[in-house]
Amino acid sequence: EKGTFTTVWLTLAFTGAIIALVDIFAPQSVELFTNDPVVVEYGVKFTRVILIFMLFNCVNHVLAGGLRGMGDSNGPMIIMLLSFVAVRQTYLYIMTHFVENTAIAVGFGYPVGWMSCCFLEVIYYFLRRKKLLSRYAEAA
Repeated sequence: EKGTFTTVWLTLAFTGAIIALVDIFAPQSVELFTNDPVVVEYGVKFTRVILIFMLFNCVNHVLAGGLRGMGDSNGPMIIMLLSFVAVRQTYLYIMTHFVENTAIAVGFGYPVGWMSCCFLEVIYYFLRRKKLLSRYAEAA
């Protein structure tokens, strides 16, 4: 459990540093793939919109790994499938059909999935960890 929380903080710090670098060098990063100024402009916008939300993925994947290490692989799998597929696709359908169909609105589908996953994963982790840890204490 202590290792899980330490890993969350380490991944947040490391990812935060990478986010800062990518934000600073966003135009150059996009220009690695194209020189079309319109594409670069949208690529930089998209990158900058979703960058900070990458921090949610740190929590998602570390907690999922911690739960798997405690013997629960089904919970994280179901949460990730629901968040990354069902929630994201529902968001995309609603946005593109009823709100606005722009590149930024569509691109924000990724952070919507990451944030919903993080919310569910944190709740699930704290509900399950005591039961899973007590199972290991009994076995020892």
